[in-house]
Amino acid sequence: MSRGKSGGKEKEKEMMDLNAVIMADSFTEDFKPVTLEGPRTMMPVAGIVLLDYTIEFLISNGIEQIYVMSCAHSDIISKHITEGRWGQQHDVKVSILVSKSSTCLAEALRELSGYDVVRRDFVLITGDIIANVSNLKQIWRKHMNKREADPSILMTLLLNEDSAPMYRGRDNLVKESIIKAATQKMATAHSDEDLVVNPEEQQVAEQDDTFGILREERVTVILDPLTNNMLQYHAWVETNTKAAHDSSDDESSFGSGSESSGRKDKVRVGLDMELFSKYPTLNMRSDLVETGMAICTVGLMLLFEQNPDFRDMRDCIRSVINEELLGNKIMAEILPPNSFVKRVRTVENYISVCQAVVDGWTYPLVVDAPFANEYHCVASREPSVYIDVTATLSHSSTTGRSTLIGPGVSVSDNSCVTNSCLNKDTTVGKNVTIKHSQIWSKVTIGDNCTIDSAVVCSGAVIGDGCTIGKYAIVSYGVKLAAGTVVKPFSRITRVKATEESDDDDWDEVAEIEIMSSGGDPGVVGETGVGRLWVSELTEANLDRHKLSIPQDPDASSTDTIFASSVDGCSSRSSDGSEPATHDEKFAREVISTVKRAVSGNLEFDGVLLEVNSVKFGYDASIVDCCRACLLAFLQIAEVAEDPLNCFYKHLLKKWKKLLLKFHSLPVEKEILSTLIEFAKHSPEIEEKIRLFIHSLYDKDVLSEETILAWESAKLAERAARSISEFDKKILEDCAELFEMLKCSSDEETDSD
Repeated sequence: MSRGKSGGKEKEKEMMDLNAVIMADSFTEDFKPVTLEGPRTMMPVAGIVLLDYTIEFLISNGIEQIYVMSCAHSDIISKHITEGRWGQQHDVKVSILVSKSSTCLAEALRELSGYDVVRRDFVLITGDIIANVSNLKQIWRKHMNKREADPSILMTLLLNEDSAPMYRGRDNLVKESIIKAATQKMATAHSDEDLVVNPEEQQVAEQDDTFGILREERVTVILDPLTNNMLQYHAWVETNTKAAHDSSDDESSFGSGSESSGRKDKVRVGLDMELFSKYPTLNMRSDLVETGMAICTVGLMLLFEQNPDFRDMRDCIRSVINEELLGNKIMAEILPPNSFVKRVRTVENYISVCQAVVDGWTYPLVVDAPFANEYHCVASREPSVYIDVTATLSHSSTTGRSTLIGPGVSVSDNSCVTNSCLNKDTTVGKNVTIKHSQIWSKVTIGDNCTIDSAVVCSGAVIGDGCTIGKYAIVSYGVKLAAGTVVKPFSRITRVKATEESDDDDWDEVAEIEIMSSGGDPGVVGETGVGRLWVSELTEANLDRHKLSIPQDPDASSTDTIFASSVDGCSSRSSDGSEPATHDEKFAREVISTVKRAVSGNLEFDGVLLEVNSVKFGYDASIVDCCRACLLAFLQIAEVAEDPLNCFYKHLLKKWKKLLLKFHSLPVEKEILSTLIEFAKHSPEIEEKIRLFIHSLYDKDVLSEETILAWESAKLAERAARSISEFDKKILEDCAELFEMLKCSSDEETDSD
């Protein structure tokens, strides 16, 4: 009897002893060039760094042991943990784990397994989360109880219901109430004289109620309603393009759809009909958002070790669900309604989340919470306006709703700050307008400036009369000369341009060089310091590359190339005289999908899901998918100012994974033949065909065996005098490449 009680106490102790692992890296480029100089998790949100919100959230849920896994900028994060408040905690232990070699979540989890510090089920969470969920420990207990009954459960994935209506910001709700009150006045007024509208109400009613491009990482899941076992999982990205532009003639704006329509693209989801024969009822949810949190078993790390092709959590989820890998199961847990769980993924989300914190949607993790007051004591003049006691504001300056003025901030005459955060020791000149923006520490802003929905990083100097457009980033220490105009969505940095700084696949950078003076006068002015950072190809910088991406797939000449290479038929005319074949329709849809993904800088997983959906819808082969994706890349590169640079440094760098996902030796042969076939119709590609082939080889899309096999086949045709003139020219142009590959192969053989 005593042994049973002892066993029960040990089990209860194990249930209470919950560990958490914070992934301090996102392994994405969304905040470059800021993350070239500092980690995303150290970005300030209402005066507190983002990582502290995640740690505080875990502590509030009773977690006593927290491991922070850091890869990029690990020295900065380590110093913050060890020398800051977390190093002085006695009731909670926060430890730092460093893995500088990890370039993705999967590699970080494999490194975590090597540390051997996590030996039981744990909470896995990204370090860019702000959440106010209070039942995390209850969710963990439910997970453990299910695991006791069914040891095949590998993970419980935490999902949240769509909170878009709440997420607009409290100021919009106030506006709605004012508009409603004004409408009631109009309805009850007996004459024009009876209708008196407060000027403030009129001003609020006329303001633009839209705010930003809110991109949500959404999922559609099919669950067993009895157990919440996840039977199907489809991740996709929703981009709300409402209010994407201030004006239709803004050349640097990106996004599609009109600014008033708020268009959302439809997503196809294939349903496995066999599920209906296995389960009496199914629960399908498309209103869920990924939270970046999961309750994981130690077996999850083992699974990542056994599958080196996994790069992120979605790879693991898809393998477990679709292939029933080792009989494992993944459970879903939907958080309570109205829970605030947001990841800071993009500039737009960052600005909106900061506003939500100031508005109090994240309670109890708000500006005037005890943990926040350890950083800066604030005095609130009115709801959602927080002004530090050490801040200096001119009597003629104004502060609107959802505003935080940090310690040591100075705001001069006739300046207006609304829906923004000004962090410590920032100086604002006269007649300045700042709205919906995040201004970090020690920023100097001159007179007569306008900053709208932008991010200005620490140490930046903004000259007199400057204008910073929507969703622009002015990175650390950048200096803008007087009168400089920063276009919407632009990003200005002092990091000198190198292949590594502009084209890394994630946030880690081995070495960067910071310019202390000079830069691009066309971007920062004659006396400014900085340059325009060119990211992945988006419509925000298409004009810089002189690149036009046609959105009408019917206008693509490459569709006829696809048809001829698939069917062996001659190229069809583009005048519409013949109806499109099944293969042509498939090619057009995939090409259109890839173009839209490149122009909108969409997430890879959502695009892969959509391409796969088209593949299944048309019953196409892997070869067909890979060929169509390559044709889309070539069509985009063909019209660029520098086709090779566009193809290699921008398209292949991010989107080569679309080709590698369908990768095999037969696919390689089709990739090479498709490239050469395309070059027949494109002088721009033919001119540098050797370098295009070398680019695919360098990015591991083509192997030397495939390239040399093509050469051998064409040499045989030439010997038989059956080779075409075009192929003969390709042989001559690529002779140097073929020789290099042969030498490389010989060297490897000798070393073996």
